[in-house]
Amino acid sequence: MCLDLLDADALFAILAFTDVSTIISLSRVNRYLREISSSRSAWVSIILDLSSRRLIDLPFDAVEGLSTDALKDEVKRAVAGPRTWSPISLDRPTLLRQQTVPLQPHSRSDPSCAAHIIAYVKQPGEGGNFRGTAIQCLDGRTGCLLWNWTRPRHTILLAKFDFRGPSAAVVAIASFDERFSYHIMVLEVDLKTGESHEMLALRTGTLAASRLHICGDYIACNANHYSVLLINWRAEKCIVFGTFHSQRPSELDLCPGYLMVAYGVLSAPQYVLLYSFLSLDGLWRPMSELDFASCFNATPIRPSLVLELPGNILPGDSVRRELTTTFLPSLMHADTYELISEVVDFVSVPMNVPPVQQPFAYLRSLFRAGAPPPAAAPPPPSHTIQLTARSRHHLVLPTSPLTPPHFTFKSLSHRSSSFSSISGAGYGMQYANTKIYVQRLDSTESAEPREFSIPGTDEPLRWISMTHSGAILATHDSKVVVYHYL
Repeated sequence: MCLDLLDADALFAILAFTDVSTIISLSRVNRYLREISSSRSAWVSIILDLSSRRLIDLPFDAVEGLSTDALKDEVKRAVAGPRTWSPISLDRPTLLRQQTVPLQPHSRSDPSCAAHIIAYVKQPGEGGNFRGTAIQCLDGRTGCLLWNWTRPRHTILLAKFDFRGPSAAVVAIASFDERFSYHIMVLEVDLKTGESHEMLALRTGTLAASRLHICGDYIACNANHYSVLLINWRAEKCIVFGTFHSQRPSELDLCPGYLMVAYGVLSAPQYVLLYSFLSLDGLWRPMSELDFASCFNATPIRPSLVLELPGNILPGDSVRRELTTTFLPSLMHADTYELISEVVDFVSVPMNVPPVQQPFAYLRSLFRAGAPPPAAAPPPPSHTIQLTARSRHHLVLPTSPLTPPHFTFKSLSHRSSSFSSISGAGYGMQYANTKIYVQRLDSTESAEPREFSIPGTDEPLRWISMTHSGAILATHDSKVVVYHYL
């Protein structure tokens, strides 16, 4: 049955389960489907879906006051980035609007999305000492406190949120009373009422966790920098991996149904492995049997997907190598992620000796006949340069268990700049000396970045980052300012 034979109500119900790419494709079929796909109802569904997954900088309840054209503009900026950031734009980066969210004293923020601001607030105790750290979630549009949580004598070191519309699942790593006793806690939060329920409390002792991720009912983190801890917090089961192919993982992440592990050493290629949760069925153990001393070697497990990452063409000896990966859900396609990898080599390269010195050295050697043989020449001076190979791949997850996931190559750039923050719109950002530099991810070092300043400040900021959809978040001493660009 053709879609254009359905009435409008049926099509609106179908479009509520589609993505941006489907809406755009339908608008090119015929006049009737163009009218349906251009309606406000279709774009409200898209905005609500992106906002519920924290992929766009609009709060969940900010849609009602926007027109259809305004909704389309918000999606376009999130997908393609601000128009004035484009390398071909004739305009300087132009500020569209800004919002200010006040912070409490003695607090620090961990902003990654303009719709919700995460803040860590120190709690004062007796004698001027601090008795712990609270974690807060603030509305990025109004600054209102949505949720606050603290536990006496616990310091929240790191927290990650999995937003699901008006609710969220939160995983936090906390230390107890500064005695190097660490806990992993999971809470379910209702962002409308501010109520939360503790779902899991796991004591890891002296093993500090890092690279924390949450996706649905699963948590992944590094424990003591060597082990990988995978938790199904709703079923209260876990797996502890010791090594992947006899190597320590460099990066890890989660997506629905899969664990992603990236690894590589100086003398070996860099790989990304994707493990299906279905392949781990026989390895889950109750949380009561958690033992970091008995790690499971993941080498015998067959990954669902293996991707070899391209590296640099080295002009000299590599001093060290670093691998970073960024895993971002796609705003255009459902069940699609973008993997951005950076292989950074710090290479020792001999410094060039000026040619004018070479003839004089030769002449001096002619007059030294019969002299004692000269001492061995010292090694030529060298300096270290940084080379970055940035690759981008699309990961398409299967909609059927019979279909395997697959990577699709998108772009590769050698000799690129390294970025401190990356957006899903395809831009990277650097911040130095009160200046912001934004550049397309697939550009090389020969391309000039777009340069601009944060409005209203001439001093370096403590923290600045870029959201998934391209807003700039700057942390001052007592506030977070969100800058949206045209």
